[in-house]
Amino acid sequence: MSNVEEFPLTGRVLTEYEALITSAPTALDAIPGAVYVCDHEGWLVGYNAEAAELWGRQPSLSAPRERFCGSQRLFLSDGSPMDHQECPMAEAIKTGVSTRNAEVIIERPDGSRIFALVNIRPLRDHRGVIQGAINCFQDISQQKRIEAEVNCKSKDLEDFFENSAIGLHIVSAAGIILRANKAELELLGYPADEYVGRHIAEFHADAPVIGDILDRLSCGEKLDRYPARLRARDGSIKHVLITSNSRFEDGKFVNTRCFTTDITSLHETENAWRETEERLAATYQAATIGIAESDADGRLLRVNDAFCTMLGRSREQLLNMTFLDYTHEDDRDEEARCYARQVSGETDTYAIRKRAVKADGTVIYLDVYSSTVRDRTGRFRYGVRVLLDVTEAKRMDDRRRESEQHMRDLLEALPAAVYTTDAEGRITFFNKAAVEMAGRTPQIGDKWCVTWRLYRPDGTYLPHDQCPMAVTLKEDRPVRGEQAVAERPDGTRVPFIPYPTPLHDVAGKLVGAVNMLVDISDREKAAEYAERLASIVRFSDDAIVSKDTQGIIQTWNKGAERLFGYSAEEVIGKPINILIPPDRQGEEPGILERIRRDEHIDHYETVRIRKDGSLIDVSLTVSPFERRPRSRRRRVEDRARYY
Repeated sequence: MSNVEEFPLTGRVLTEYEALITSAPTALDAIPGAVYVCDHEGWLVGYNAEAAELWGRQPSLSAPRERFCGSQRLFLSDGSPMDHQECPMAEAIKTGVSTRNAEVIIERPDGSRIFALVNIRPLRDHRGVIQGAINCFQDISQQKRIEAEVNCKSKDLEDFFENSAIGLHIVSAAGIILRANKAELELLGYPADEYVGRHIAEFHADAPVIGDILDRLSCGEKLDRYPARLRARDGSIKHVLITSNSRFEDGKFVNTRCFTTDITSLHETENAWRETEERLAATYQAATIGIAESDADGRLLRVNDAFCTMLGRSREQLLNMTFLDYTHEDDRDEEARCYARQVSGETDTYAIRKRAVKADGTVIYLDVYSSTVRDRTGRFRYGVRVLLDVTEAKRMDDRRRESEQHMRDLLEALPAAVYTTDAEGRITFFNKAAVEMAGRTPQIGDKWCVTWRLYRPDGTYLPHDQCPMAVTLKEDRPVRGEQAVAERPDGTRVPFIPYPTPLHDVAGKLVGAVNMLVDISDREKAAEYAERLASIVRFSDDAIVSKDTQGIIQTWNKGAERLFGYSAEEVIGKPINILIPPDRQGEEPGILERIRRDEHIDHYETVRIRKDGSLIDVSLTVSPFERRPRSRRRRVEDRARYY
């Protein structure tokens, strides 16, 4: 299509613009590719059918006319909008600058878009004045799609190389590192500028190894998990596996592509496992306990030296036996049952104490700990048996039990109430006297005390967890000087003195306590009598004085103060002679002598002297008494009555 203008025929040569405009309407269609022409103002004056097809429309060449381009809309190659007045055609007409192979995006009326490659040239007259411009453009959408796919694949390959979790590097035929990814650099701790560009051999710890690698690759041989050692930047050695092949062009070795797998941790684990195996093997043989392995029938497969020594047999002898062969006949059936359950899978382990017969006939006691080794399917492979010779421990245990029984018998025979607890306060033993005193039979496991209820001496309730035994266990110390009152279920009460004492094992650890409860009912009654007697003496109208066998005054009551005029503080500790007149001093030795013979003096009439020096007639009653029977020391009580 074209908009044909009339030009005068003067016989001159037409310009390019004039030739295109005056040509037949189908002339532009003869041009391969999409073509359109604009005049010097940018008005669209002609286009061919292919241009209309790419635009998806047929713009009008008459009013209303369109400028610079016949497309619905234009966009830059990055997708940003481009106004028609700023498109390459407008630029060519305005500035006269041609456009070569520029890319734009054309949007059609139906919303579809294509990539177009445009080539625009301004058209000038003979004087060089711009008369218009021609745009030859073509659809490159398919190429752009292919290009995008190629770029995407290239980016994927680039990302694969750079961000792969495994080390990758490319080495030239001369051994120079051309490229390395992040994983490779991080593995060895080098920045790219210290690694790329250097010879690969510089980083191998073993020169013969890298030499062999390069020789094989130069010959086209592929390497699969080739073991090598690389030296890291910090001097440490990395154990790696190299997988690599070579690239050849026209039969010439160009470079290698290498995958570097870090197996340092695996190598260290394998070394540790190997060392562990060696240590276990050495421990197995050097162990002081017996260790053996046995098959499903109980036949010994492996034994250590201690096992042989323990049973008094050689390794060869034992490897031709089952463990039941040396088991005492009385214990054989029980172990056979236990092992059968282990082999069948009912249990994976068991422990048993049994008797074994050594080669010389000696019977020993063994603690056997048997465990199972199974394959991945759960099938029994072999049993591991650990043996401890506990013969001596068994003897000691028997002696200990005998000693404990002897102690129980001894405690049972004691007339005092005795019971024991563990470290938590749970009762573990009590004797008959404890039952009698408590008025009940305690239960093993009761806590703190065998009594039913407890009270303090003042009558207030005493909880069991605050009793002297509880204090002893909680504070790990003996308690002395305390008293308590036990109430029986029948309501009677018994005052007693507890003697709780902690018990420790050989390591000093608290293991329990023993408590003896001493019934002080008789003592309480005696104390009450003594208190009543003291009260009588204290408030008696008679003068009552006590003295020792040397005549030294020990006590002095109110009646004595009234009779003789002395206070107790003035006379206690002084000789009784201060009360005897000078002419009667000879009476006192005779009185003391009779008292020493345990005689009683009743109504002895004599004269005594007061503090003020006055004399008074008195009737004396003198009686001996024992204050501390164990020491047999006697005291004398003078009772003086004035008359």
